[in-house]
Amino acid sequence: MEHEFCPLCGSKTKKKLKNYSEQFLAKCKQCSFIFSYKIPEKAELDALYTDYASYETLSNITVLRYDKLLLNLEKYRFTNNMLDYGCGNGYFLERAKLKGWNIYGIEYDKEASKHCIGKGINIIDENCTDLFEKFDVVYISEVIEHVLYPKAVLHSIYKYLRKGGIIFITTPNFNSLSRRVMKNNYTSVLNYPEHLSYFTAETLKKIICCCNLDPSHIKTHGISTSLLKINFKKKPETILIRNADSKKIMDLTEKSTVLNYLKMFANYFLSLTRLGDTIKCYAKKN
Repeated sequence: MEHEFCPLCGSKTKKKLKNYSEQFLAKCKQCSFIFSYKIPEKAELDALYTDYASYETLSNITVLRYDKLLLNLEKYRFTNNMLDYGCGNGYFLERAKLKGWNIYGIEYDKEASKHCIGKGINIIDENCTDLFEKFDVVYISEVIEHVLYPKAVLHSIYKYLRKGGIIFITTPNFNSLSRRVMKNNYTSVLNYPEHLSYFTAETLKKIICCCNLDPSHIKTHGISTSLLKINFKKKPETILIRNADSKKIMDLTEKSTVLNYLKMFANYFLSLTRLGDTIKCYAKKN
């Protein structure tokens, strides 16, 4: 099965990307959205997402980043309700609960859902109409790249958001420097059927506007030096090794004033040029 229409704009005019045939990538000629034209079978997705969530201990650096984001989200607190769409193991919501938020999650992995419920997180059904327009913040991090129809997901999330509330979105950047250098060796992101929708800052802005949301503060940041090293060596490294390398680099950066300034400058450049690995965006419901 293949997409007949672009999942973003509905156009039939797509161009298959020859250099990314293993990922079945196509680019819409009308809106420039990049997506997997091949539609995976349900059995493929079931196999992929069975026990998908990770239960590793949350690092101190991630805790600091979560707390910084939660501080930035304080200005939107009105109903005191926060929803994490695709909440996984619930780490972000646990930090939000410590800050006094009423926490809710939507999660499709049954084992992850049970894990979250055990930690006191309210897991809700995607079509829970009782909670429409009840949330100040919807957090959707590293999720929309996994879905076939991301516009439908954002329309669904829109219903939960109160007027004046915001959606905070993160997703990999297809135009990143890492992807440009490594091309189809950028396997942590270019990965069928795990990732099916590929965004740039421009196409993310388009899909947000299509859902009657006001995009603001669209930034790209980060470059994974450990991923670059691993891909160039072309060794069969494991995810745990990659993560360990990244944590060491992050630890060094956090402890060094000089490295912190270098990181700030690098992220400023990567955002200015839209070459960072990750896109971050606030989208407001007016």
